[in-house]
Amino acid sequence: MVLVGAMDIEEGNVTVKDMLTGEQEKVEIENIVDSLKHKLGN
Repeated sequence: MVLVGAMDIEEGNVTVKDMLTGEQEKVEIENIVDSLKHKLGN
């Protein structure tokens, strides 16, 4: 899941949350595609 809040937009980040493990991390918007590919094993 990708969570985007007002503060995230101001900071240039989004929060990526793994719904199976509950782990979450902030990722820079420009790196979101690479981050999701990595998490999905692609």
